[in-house]
Amino acid sequence: MLNNESNKKGWWVYKYIFVVVVSTLIFLLLLSKLHLFTDTLSKKSRVIYFVFLSLSIIIADKYPIDYFPQKENRAEVTLSLSLNLAVAFIFTPSYAIIFTIITNIAAELFVRGKEFSRKWIKVLFNTAYLSIVIGTTSVIFHKFYNLNLSFISMHNILVLSIAGITYILIESFILFGLLSYINNEPFWKYWWKNIKAAQLDLLTLFPLGYLLIYLYLTNFWISVLLIPLFVAIYFASKEKIEIIQQTEKTLYVLAKIEDDKTPDTRRHSERVANLVEKLCEVAYSSKISEDEKDIIVKSARLHDIGKIAISDKILEKKGDLTDDEWNQIRSHPEKGKEIVENLRTFGDGPEIILHHHEKWDGSGYPDGLKEEEIPLGSRIICVADSFDAMISKRPYKQQKSIEDALEEIHTDKEKKKKEKEKGEQQFDPYAADAFYDMVNEMLKDKSITKNSEEWEKYFPKDAIIHTPKTKNKTEK
Repeated sequence: MLNNESNKKGWWVYKYIFVVVVSTLIFLLLLSKLHLFTDTLSKKSRVIYFVFLSLSIIIADKYPIDYFPQKENRAEVTLSLSLNLAVAFIFTPSYAIIFTIITNIAAELFVRGKEFSRKWIKVLFNTAYLSIVIGTTSVIFHKFYNLNLSFISMHNILVLSIAGITYILIESFILFGLLSYINNEPFWKYWWKNIKAAQLDLLTLFPLGYLLIYLYLTNFWISVLLIPLFVAIYFASKEKIEIIQQTEKTLYVLAKIEDDKTPDTRRHSERVANLVEKLCEVAYSSKISEDEKDIIVKSARLHDIGKIAISDKILEKKGDLTDDEWNQIRSHPEKGKEIVENLRTFGDGPEIILHHHEKWDGSGYPDGLKEEEIPLGSRIICVADSFDAMISKRPYKQQKSIEDALEEIHTDKEKKKKEKEKGEQQFDPYAADAFYDMVNEMLKDKSITKNSEEWEKYFPKDAIIHTPKTKNKTEK
């Protein structure tokens, strides 16, 4: 079933790219045949501008500003956006498209090197959609911009604004239309997320593009003096993204340090995150987007980070806890939320962390949410977290075998009925059943043997295991 879905998605992607490429060729053919625009550039000037702008774009594409570096299918912002506006203004639409095709392929060859042959379909798509974007923007410039009026006249400001808006709308609609489908995310949600992430840079790069156009109309070669400004913008934007990434890494290190304080919890969050990631891939691939999966996995890695605010004496206490000590333990989801809620790239992560101890029947904490009131990510983490706790050695409880822990999690029909009658149901039934099937399949996998590196990604080193029980897989 999953293979059929993947094949259908793959064919749709190829059809989408085919339509974009054919549209580019038709657009270029029409512009060439209709001769709607007169080229006022001399041959010498055209060559000079071509060389200068193409080299600038190739260098700019070599150093993109990447907002989601962990994602394979993602959008990037490069300083070439400003240069593309100048290209659209300086060259007539047909020349602008030809320039874009040649320069983009050259840039891809320079940037990708040996990967070019493997990524040719991506190169083809990028070249085609950029040609449409720059060609359309050029049409607006050459059709409506009035060279007899001042650059800052109301008429020309309106033309420049419409051209800029057209550029970003066409580019984002074509690009994000494809990426939102690949990432299994609603278009408008994906579009807004990426536009919002890049808004400050877009507000910087468009005025720079207009400045290049102004310099072209006055003295284009003064634009060479803008090179230090472009470099400064690049490094400032890059540093901003690196700070966000480093903050995330620091939180992961803190969570690991907290886990590693005692042998009982060593690598706990790492195993939970690995189990959660695998469960999302196996049981939720058609239900959540790639970005949602990433947020859930991040949340799993940090689900216990709030425990750094709790005394080690309480966390390591071997005897019974007092009511006050239990209240402090139960405060760790709220503490965890406070720690991560200002992290820009964490999305719904704070709420997922806050509610990872809620129970399906409403008996959990901190808010006593029940059933689908609980965030999906929290329900998934709850299963993996509980499973790892059951099969690990802890001072306050007896260690269970993997099989016994799975039986406690699994909700067969008879167990469901009894739990519903008693009002005692800890786990989301779908998540619990999918987890049960997934782990049983993992135990049959010959590559996941006890004491192997693969084993320790998902299970404690000293986990107890008996003969795996066979059961028909739950329908999903």
